[in-house]
Amino acid sequence: MATKKEQMKEQEGLPSPDLWDAVCMAFLEDAHYVQAEATGPREAPASKAVVNALAAELEAALGL
Repeated sequence: MATKKEQMKEQEGLPSPDLWDAVCMAFLEDAHYVQAEATGPREAPASKAVVNALAAELEAALGL
């Protein structure tokens, strides 16, 4: 039975799935993650400050 890596190599022509994973992770290198919504019954006060700061930074970068 072929391993998953061998199947991917045969079916998708990838020389190495690990190489493709590394390429994908390179795009996430400078990613900034922001909480999408409150995770508990109350929204954390810091999350609004973070969202407002990121919005201001984005507006400044876009020249709005």
